Amino acid sequence: MAASPVAGVAEASVRALTKLEQVLPGRLRPKFSMLREAVTTLPGPRAAVDPEILTSLSAAITDRQVVGFRYAKADGESSRRLAEPYGLVDAGHRWYVVAWDLGREDWRTFGADRFGSVPVPRGRFTPRSLPGTDLAGYVHDSIVRSPYRYDVVVRIDAPVQQVAELEDDGDGTVLRAGFDSLEYPLIQLAGMGFAFEIIEPAEFRDRARELGSRLREAGRAERPASS
Repeated sequence: MAASPVAGVAEASVRALTKLEQVLPGRLRPKFSMLREAVTTLPGPRAAVDPEILTSLSAAITDRQVVGFRYAKADGESSRRLAEPYGLVDAGHRWYVVAWDLGREDWRTFGADRFGSVPVPRGRFTPRSLPGTDLAGYVHDSIVRSPYRYDVVVRIDAPVQQVAELEDDGDGTVLRAGFDSLEYPLIQLAGMGFAFEIIEPAEFRDRARELGSRLREAGRAERPASS
């Protein structure tokens, strides 16, 4: 079995990384090594990420470099960000970077697949105390809970294996996640094609009834016949 400094990487993944490193040009091997050193893994389909983004982030983590990049939120809105990156986490289906957002002056977890540009170094930074000793655990808490405006809990009538980022609580498949908008998760859930029950918050149930009413009205509306 290949040894790996990347915490939690499965044996097959380690073998793949090792084979890839062996065929890389010599000039790229140091950056690839930095990528392996900077990554830890969460168990858990995978979002495609430009490898140049990951290698640039891992180099910035190793060299303590502030990076500038474009980043898109879940609703598609894009903005320019400036951040101090501290660690990469492979969540199985998606890569995340834990960073101090200089514009928001707070810790943030950025999905690497939402980077709109390759991170560009903007100068060195003095390391801060990390938000937790276990970055994988911190990312897990960040992507399913705060700092979003709404904490949503939904039971979905589907096997947990069919839906990413869900858990089985013994009574079915449960989604626990954070969102800044209640309309977005309603559209996503409805589009999945599975029956679901909103557990909390109550405001989410109210918004579902309101949206359902609007959709029923839209379905009944008929355009007047042209003369």
